[in-house]
Amino acid sequence: MVLKKPYTQIVLGVLIILVLVSSVAISSPRITATIIGIPSACKSKIALEAPKTMDIYAGTTEEVPVKVKSILCGVSYVRLELNGISKDLYTVGPTYHPVLAPGKEGNFSIFFDIPGGTEEKTYAGLYTIRTNEGKFILGELNLNVLTPEKPKSEVESVSVVKEEVVIKGIDRTLWYGIGFLASILGIILISVEYFAVTKKHARLSALKRAEGEIYKALGVKPKKKEEFEKALRKGKKKG
Repeated sequence: MVLKKPYTQIVLGVLIILVLVSSVAISSPRITATIIGIPSACKSKIALEAPKTMDIYAGTTEEVPVKVKSILCGVSYVRLELNGISKDLYTVGPTYHPVLAPGKEGNFSIFFDIPGGTEEKTYAGLYTIRTNEGKFILGELNLNVLTPEKPKSEVESVSVVKEEVVIKGIDRTLWYGIGFLASILGIILISVEYFAVTKKHARLSALKRAEGEIYKALGVKPKKKEEFEKALRKGKKKG
């Protein structure tokens, strides 16, 4: 029996729909397989090891390791993202882990690539793990974007040129010699005056002492008592 034209169009339409649905299912990376040996009623539990705070300069890149561990029941089609931070600032690798059985770990790497013009501030994001078994939010990351330090401005050194004063008609060495001799003469005069004054003060102090000490200071021996006044006058004359 030959199908009429309307029935032919309906059959062709159904076939086209089936082909489109099949192609979408094949191209989708979603893994729908269940974990073998785990009861369907088991509630999955996972843990995360990742930094809570990090600093990064605008215009630089940095890799941050993240470890996901299945604690209970296992998880499948495990993906990581930072909810709250723009995906223009980071990428995650690998894209997903197919299955993490209980007690197993999966390692991710977050690659931060901060453009040079990014605003200097703290970007807050939540570590979010998406799986076939559900979504898990496991802590917060505070990403501090810093502005690179500007190079210090170079200070130009200013050189001072000293002009030499040339004394015409007189040799410089002669002036140095005259100055040196004047210094020596001044030292001699000061020394002589100092010793003269010191000696005078010593004699005056000696005359004020007791009789025996005066003879000793004047350098004479007391022959007779009546010679004391004579020796005293002699000392005053010397002073």
